[in-house]
Amino acid sequence: QNGLHVTDCVYSPNGMQLVAGTAGGVVRVYDVRSSRPLAERDHMNGYPIKSVRFHDHNDLLVASADKKSIKVWNASSGAIVASVESKAPIHQLEFVPSTGLFFVANEQSR
Repeated sequence: QNGLHVTDCVYSPNGMQLVAGTAGGVVRVYDVRSSRPLAERDHMNGYPIKSVRFHDHNDLLVASADKKSIKVWNASSGAIVASVESKAPIHQLEFVPSTGLFFVANEQSR
């Protein structure tokens, strides 16, 4: 296992970008017309990426989640917008359309 295989991917709302998360904890945004990434973000903790999502805000944002953290960043520049740490393992991330909210499925008991 070299960490290069894709663990989750999704297209942007307009279908022109693709975001792919890898087993090595790296997330890349691609223009579908090019093989070179537009932006890249490394979670820098060695955990595989569990979930990636686009959010169409003023700028196109990407959210990426590994088992312990969520990073929200600009899809073009890679600049971090927000970062959230979780004590419980994360499994899935979903944005609420037309809002700044997202939901996270994790192993936290209630």
